[in-house]
Amino acid sequence: MEERYDLGERSIGEVRHWLVDTPTVVNPSDDMRVLVGKINEDLRTRHVYVVDEEDILVGSVRISSVVKYLFPYASSITDGVLLSSEAIGNFFATKVLDLMLEEPLFVRDDTSLEDCARIMLGEGISELPVVDGAMRLVGQINVFEMIKAYELSVEGFGE
Repeated sequence: MEERYDLGERSIGEVRHWLVDTPTVVNPSDDMRVLVGKINEDLRTRHVYVVDEEDILVGSVRISSVVKYLFPYASSITDGVLLSSEAIGNFFATKVLDLMLEEPLFVRDDTSLEDCARIMLGEGISELPVVDGAMRLVGQINVFEMIKAYELSVEGFGE
């Protein structure tokens, strides 16, 4: 039998009702060993968000950037490029601050799903960090949650 979602008091319209509240995070001073460890904890991770001591969003690291950093001359992962132990050591000594994208795109928790979809489509991305009014990271919104919201909307809120 198909699972139905009880929307209760939730509104389809705003990101806050559909965000994933456990995004993958690191600090700017962490090294790549910490970042890779976080990625390996959840292999579905596509972005790792960088926060300071007060959970203020200060940057992000796309997994594709990590791959490009590790394999700068490979046209694809299947090229069979092997890294020297020195290159691997240099990679793991690199700080998140050196690889992160500063001032990443984000949405606020009261952003409409429509506006969020426009941003994602325009930028060709599948998720965005969600911040509150103080720029604290409160979660992430991804296309899967947005599709679920619209599906439930079309179905008449899970009749």
